[in-house]
Amino acid sequence: MRMESKRRRFSVLVVGVALVLWLAGDGGPACLPRPRRRQASAAVTVPNGDHDGAIQVGSLRRVYHLHVPPGYDGTAATPLVLVFHGLLETSLEMVDLTGFNRLADQKGFLVVYPDSVGRHWNDGRGTSALAPRDVDDVGFVAALIEHLKHTLAIDPKRVYATGMSNGAMFTQRLACELSDQLAAIGPVSGTMAEPIAGQCVPQQRVSVVEVHGTKDPFVPWDGGSVRALGGKVLSVPNTMARWVQLDGCRGALSTMVDEPHREARDDAWVRRVSYSPCQEGLDVVLYAIEGGRHAWPTGPSRRNPTINATEVIWDFFESHPKL
Repeated sequence: MRMESKRRRFSVLVVGVALVLWLAGDGGPACLPRPRRRQASAAVTVPNGDHDGAIQVGSLRRVYHLHVPPGYDGTAATPLVLVFHGLLETSLEMVDLTGFNRLADQKGFLVVYPDSVGRHWNDGRGTSALAPRDVDDVGFVAALIEHLKHTLAIDPKRVYATGMSNGAMFTQRLACELSDQLAAIGPVSGTMAEPIAGQCVPQQRVSVVEVHGTKDPFVPWDGGSVRALGGKVLSVPNTMARWVQLDGCRGALSTMVDEPHREARDDAWVRRVSYSPCQEGLDVVLYAIEGGRHAWPTGPSRRNPTINATEVIWDFFESHPKL
C-alpha cells in the first residue's frame, strides 16, 4: 500500500510538471502565450562611460565605440548622436577630435562612433580603393541604430548623425536613405556626392546644418573632384540648394549674419546662412568658414576660426527633434 501510494504521488507530479511545461511552450492555448523577455531591463544595466561593441551585419563583423554619460539610468528616453570618422581615421580619433564626449556628459545624450571597413565610408562617390564598393554601410548604420534601441533607452525622435570629410559625405547619404530614422544631420567639411544627389528621395524630411571652409583643398567649396580617392561632389551652394528643395524651404536666404568673433582676426570669419523656414518646421543652415580649410572647427585658431562645430551642431540637433 505504501509503495502504491508513492507511485500515485509520483505519477501526479509527472503529469503536473508536463502540464506546466505544455502551457509555457508553443503548445499552450492562445489565452496563455509565451511571455516575452523585457528589453527595458537591459537599458538600465548599461554602465556609464566608454564601451566597445560589435554587431554582425551579413558576413561582416562591424564595430563601434559607445559613450554613455553620467546620470543615464535607462529610465528616460535619451538622444543619440552618431559620429562618423573621416578617411583613414578611426572612431577613437573622432572622440579626441570632436570633444563630443565632454559635451554629452554636460547635456546628457548618448554618442556612438562607428568604424568603417578599410577606414573608408561608402559615401556614394563610387570610389573603392580602400574598401569594396558594395560594402553596405547604410545597412550597417540601420542595424546599429536598431541594436542600440534594444540595448539603450533611445528617443526615436532624437537620433542624429554628424561626421567629418568622408564621414560627412556619408551623413549626406544617410539623410537620403535613412530619413525615417534620422531627425537631423550635421556634416563638417563634406558635401553631397554627385551620384547620390540625383537619386536622393528621402521618405521623410531631415533638418540639415552644414559647416564648411571656403578654402577647403580636399572637398572643394566649388565642388568637383575630391582630392582623396577621387569621385565628384556637389559644391557647397548646390548641396544646400538640394536640401532646400528636398525640405521644401521657401526659396532663397531668409537671414545672413556674421557670427561674433571670439578672437579678433582679419583673415577669417564665420558666415551663418539660414534657408529657413522650411516645411514641417525643419531648418537648413550653413556655417561658412570664410578662409577656413579642411578641418573640424574647435574654436579660435588659424585653421578653425571663431566657432566650435561640436557645440554648434549639438545646439542645432537639440532644437530639431523629428516631428
